[in-house]
Amino acid sequence: MASWQRLMAATAALGLLAAPALGVNLLFPQAASKAAAGVTSGGELQLLEGALGDLATARADYKGHRVKAMQAIGVACTLLGGAPSQQGAGKPTKNQTVSDAQVRAAQASLSTALAMAGNQPRVKAQINTAINELNKALGAEPPQVAAQINTAFNNLKKTITGK
Repeated sequence: MASWQRLMAATAALGLLAAPALGVNLLFPQAASKAAAGVTSGGELQLLEGALGDLATARADYKGHRVKAMQAIGVACTLLGGAPSQQGAGKPTKNQTVSDAQVRAAQASLSTALAMAGNQPRVKAQINTAINELNKALGAEPPQVAAQINTAFNNLKKTITGK
């Protein structure tokens, strides 16, 4: 690869990495400029509804954080003039790994919606609340995992101490 090609590739990669930090949305550039002016394009609403759909079918409650995130997303949808249509839709997954992936997908959608929200502080506050709740959710151990860890610990303790 010629040096000018490497330079172009590096410049493009740097642009992709720096764009979100600079408030530039490369996926939806028209929506980002409208959002900066406080105009809603509908793209944010679609992302929020997609996040609701992902969370609605997630397996675990994540100690209440999933529901709190869904409530915040619902408020953000309402502030954008929409209705949270995906809430409660779909059949919950039975696999914890898939559930965690759905929560992460919702986080990604929320991050993009946050960048598109522009000059809408109330919407941004609700999206930030949802993101924070999902961060807590992924940090919180699902109840069945915590129970398994406690059981394993108690069994190990009995083996070591003989009690």
